[in-house]
Amino acid sequence: MGEHYMTRKRKNKEQETAETKSEELDLAKKYRPKTLDEFKGNAPLKKTLKSVIENNKIPQCVLFHGDFGSGKTTLARIFAEHLNCSEFDLKEIDIADFSGVDTVREIRKKMATAPMKGDVKVWIMDEIAKLSQSGQNALLKALEEPPKHCYFFLCTTDPQNLINTVKSRCVQYQVSTLPQKQLHDLLNSVAEKENVTLPKKVGLQICKDSLGHPRDALKILQKVIQLNEDDMLEAAKQEAEKQEQAITLCRELMNGSSWKKIAEILKSLDQDPEAVRRIVRGYFTSVLLSGNTIAYFVLDALKQPLYSTDAKNELVRSIFEAHSDLND
Repeated sequence: MGEHYMTRKRKNKEQETAETKSEELDLAKKYRPKTLDEFKGNAPLKKTLKSVIENNKIPQCVLFHGDFGSGKTTLARIFAEHLNCSEFDLKEIDIADFSGVDTVREIRKKMATAPMKGDVKVWIMDEIAKLSQSGQNALLKALEEPPKHCYFFLCTTDPQNLINTVKSRCVQYQVSTLPQKQLHDLLNSVAEKENVTLPKKVGLQICKDSLGHPRDALKILQKVIQLNEDDMLEAAKQEAEKQEQAITLCRELMNGSSWKKIAEILKSLDQDPEAVRRIVRGYFTSVLLSGNTIAYFVLDALKQPLYSTDAKNELVRSIFEAHSDLND
């Protein structure tokens, strides 16, 4: 038994070491803000959250909403830290993988027990808008009168997909993407900590490619940071070319091109499906705001985030649905 225990302990240690190395390679994780002072941008929101923390008024039910990679989960973790929530009592749930009512029922069972260590129990529920209708209804009771030691921090890119009764039980905070200057400052700061000189033109190219999303910007930086200056710029431009493919898709949809042509573009896309979805939605939001109401059909077809293992297929299906609606 002692031998089995030591083997298991050694494996756990090896796993922790591997995870640490992985985080060191992942700049987005390595430099994830741990305090509000480290959190970039969103000055009015930070001022509000600092006041909430300093006055010990953190709400028990919070909804953070905003673009992918803007820092919603990070802010939830900062709240949990200030509440003195231990790692044993902090549960992060990706609703994209656990979207049914059983997930909520399990949470409600655990709410009655005291924290294992620390002062509170916290549930951070990412992409809460993917929770099923029955799951959202089951969550209402938990949000309505949670025990004093229980806190819920809900995060989503699509708050409009939540039922109103869930939203009304939460204090809502909107998290915005970063303007170019603040994003550029973030890139320079991380590059300096990594002992790398980031040429200005490379930094500006990354800002352009990442559309204001800090996580995306750091992931692009991670791809180019070990290259020489010329190769850095070329690698960053390759990310821009991927975006141009998505923009071409938008233009062809707008022009009423055949499905055969749209399908060829989709086949050639070499980009994360969720990134493509966000580019398409951004493009057609601008079209809608310019007065062309047909853009609504594309926005409606692509309203659900694409995070599952089946994301590429879901992107194709959604684009086909949008194409069909536009050409009816």
